[in-house]
Amino acid sequence: MTAPLVSVILPTHNRAKTLRRAIDSVLVQTHRELELIVIDDGSTDETQALLASYDDPHLKVLTPGRLGSAAKARNYGLTVAGGEFIAFQDSDDIWLVEKLARQVAFAAEHPQAAMTACGYIVVRANGAPPRYHGKELLADDHDFRVLFGGRGSQISTPAWLVRHDHLRRIGGFDESFEMWEDWELSLRLEANSSPCQMLNEPLLLAFDTPGSVKHNTALRSSTLEAVMKKHPQWLSQSRRVRANHARLCMLYEVEVGRSDRARHYLWEALRHDSTYWKNWASIALRLPRLLASSAP
Repeated sequence: MTAPLVSVILPTHNRAKTLRRAIDSVLVQTHRELELIVIDDGSTDETQALLASYDDPHLKVLTPGRLGSAAKARNYGLTVAGGEFIAFQDSDDIWLVEKLARQVAFAAEHPQAAMTACGYIVVRANGAPPRYHGKELLADDHDFRVLFGGRGSQISTPAWLVRHDHLRRIGGFDESFEMWEDWELSLRLEANSSPCQMLNEPLLLAFDTPGSVKHNTALRSSTLEAVMKKHPQWLSQSRRVRANHARLCMLYEVEVGRSDRARHYLWEALRHDSTYWKNWASIALRLPRLLASSAP
């Protein structure tokens, strides 16, 4: 039986210092039926010279100019992807050599799932001990909807393996999202398939690189609101979920000094569920900042 082709989508912007390790870890995979599609999103560093140094038939380089977001770059890569499966790599992460082989075999055991994911080790930039994200955070049948209740953990996109036909069916990433576009996509995938299946093995190193968009606290509250507006059915499932949504928005607004908006979300959290202990704990820990004036 012929092994399925996997298209690996890797967008990058000015990450020449870490890009080689990300590319090399894909090209040495034991699953040899793969194509690595690198989208250079308008880099101005040594990225082009680095990419030109490769002579590997598995590597395709696309240079569309500055697209400006991971969602747009990934969608651009999807337009030329020919694989039965789609995987995503970030420009600073490292895959273990058996990652694709293990995930393709696991996906074959779960043909009903649009997406499978593997465990991964987060390497933190602040020197804190590495942390494994696997079964203790992600259930075997991981439901991305639990994030609305604060009971789950987002699965890093490089841990995914997605069936290409399902991605085509739902139209790829929503390019209006500057962050958490992967979470929003996963919600649409699960609405049209069974829950993501989790392979509880550490098969990649995910680096917590400073300066990445996931650290943009100012965007978190507005992005969470946008996801909720697009998927109101998950927000309406319980008062506790609505309370936790408001609590998370409150925390994000406090972090960027927007205390007026933080107080708005505080009252929303209490209105939805005044007995939720996390609301009161969050208030107690952040009371001085909640009472302060908003940053200009």
